Amino acid sequence: MMATEHVDTGKLDERVKVLGLTEQSPGVWAWEPVRTTWASVELSTRHNVWSVHGIGATGVILTMRQQALRLGNALEWRGRHCFITTIESMGRNHMKVSAALVTVSQCEDKVAGMKFPASMTEKYLRHDQLEPYAVNVLRHVLVTPKVIDLKPGQLVEVDGMPWPIAVAHTLDLWHNEYELERTVDL
Repeated sequence: MMATEHVDTGKLDERVKVLGLTEQSPGVWAWEPVRTTWASVELSTRHNVWSVHGIGATGVILTMRQQALRLGNALEWRGRHCFITTIESMGRNHMKVSAALVTVSQCEDKVAGMKFPASMTEKYLRHDQLEPYAVNVLRHVLVTPKVIDLKPGQLVEVDGMPWPIAVAHTLDLWHNEYELERTVDL
C-alpha cells in the first residue's frame, strides 16, 4: 500500500490551465482550455526528456489535486506550454505531474489539408566538409498529438517553413514523433 504524501494545500498557489486537443473544423486542430486548476509549480534542476528522438527541455514539476488528466493533455503555466511526460499519484488526494516547457509551433500538411499544433526539438546537427563547399544537415524532431498522422516523404510547414519528413515514429500511445531533415549550404 502506497503511503500518502502530505501536501500543504496552501502551497497550491499557481493557476494552471488543463488543455485538450480539439478539432475546430475539419482538419484544423488546436489546444483549448478544458479547465483551470491550482498547483504548486517548481522548475526542475534536470532537463525533461520529452521526446524519445530529440533533446530535452527545461522541466517543471507540478503538484495538484487528483483529477482527470492524461498524457495526451497539456498544461499552460504562466503562458508557457507544458508537455506532460509523467503523472504520479500521491495518494488519493494529490498527484505529481512532470512536464517539459516547450514552444508550440503552428503546422500545416497541405496535402492532407490539416493544420495543427506541434513542438519541435533538435535532434543533432551534422557538418560535412565537401569540396569546395560545406553543408549542415539540420535534423529536428516534430512531436505531435496522436491524432496527427503524417507520412514520410511529404512536406510539413512548421511556422511557415517547409520541412521534409524523413522518418515517422508512431508507436507511442499519446504522441507521434517525426524526424525532419534539411541540408543547408554554409
